[in-house]
Amino acid sequence: MKFDLLGLKFDDLKVLLIFRMWYFTIVATSNIGLLLRQQVHVVSNDFYTSWSVNVLFFTAIGLAAALIGIRAPQNEQFQSRLAFLFAANFGGDTDFREAALRHSAASIKRLGFVNAKIERKVTIEEYNPEYKAYRAFVTVKTSVVNLFGDVEASDVMNFSVSPDPFKGGANVPDVVGQVVSLVMGGKEQIIGAPMDIKRDGGVVFPKDFSVGQETEEFTFKYWCWFEEGEIAYFTPKRYCRHIVITAVNRMRDGGGKLVPVHGFQMPAGGVGEKRELAYGESWQVFELFDAEPDTKQSLFKFLAPTVKSEQPLESPGKSP
Repeated sequence: MKFDLLGLKFDDLKVLLIFRMWYFTIVATSNIGLLLRQQVHVVSNDFYTSWSVNVLFFTAIGLAAALIGIRAPQNEQFQSRLAFLFAANFGGDTDFREAALRHSAASIKRLGFVNAKIERKVTIEEYNPEYKAYRAFVTVKTSVVNLFGDVEASDVMNFSVSPDPFKGGANVPDVVGQVVSLVMGGKEQIIGAPMDIKRDGGVVFPKDFSVGQETEEFTFKYWCWFEEGEIAYFTPKRYCRHIVITAVNRMRDGGGKLVPVHGFQMPAGGVGEKRELAYGESWQVFELFDAEPDTKQSLFKFLAPTVKSEQPLESPGKSP
């Protein structure tokens, strides 16, 4: 049988150890007292009196202090955990304090999950010389971890795609892409027709997102035109442990053309490297650990396609 007092679990080894020590002390004290009453002087009467007083003091004060000292906040109700952090007494107004804790609990739950890994695969499907842009299909897989572990964390997440400016191309259509799928909690969120990515404004749509008591995953898919020479950026809204971006050349009508890809490994235009991808080739263009939230990351850019030749390609380790 499990008991719960002051948020303590009485099957916890530390709690059991304290109670066993206390029980042993009580039994030993009682037996010594019994022996003294039978004129068996294992200790002096003065020592026994002092010992008994100390045992009574420990029982009344020390035992409670020891139990409270090992009280585990993670076993408390979520709002009670916050009370450990926020010590202000609000002038003795308990109703005000409780209301403030409820408000804070709701806000902190929105901060209760982070991204373990974001994997983005960019599959190049065609090149339009008039637009001076590549049409690519993008799949983003995100693994989310709940920091609380036993309390559901939830927030509104804004999914967005911002198009390139298309400064050099001509006759670029008003719709430069479409969001085709968003799977959250195993359920498709894009019902009916895909969502257009407009040349002017892109697309932004909010979704309520909830992480259970451990982890959650979602998959976001869209296609769009990537203007040659324009850097693709990504700004994570939450801390992310690991970000990986992979580019794949699937241009069947490329006529032997290569797709030059310039990958970046550092924030805000850091030095990267360039490769020319033949049909079917893939390359990890970007990787970053411990990405800070709201930090703009330069990912990659596509350059104008080149014709395949017998000349050896540029060394992967050489900067463009």
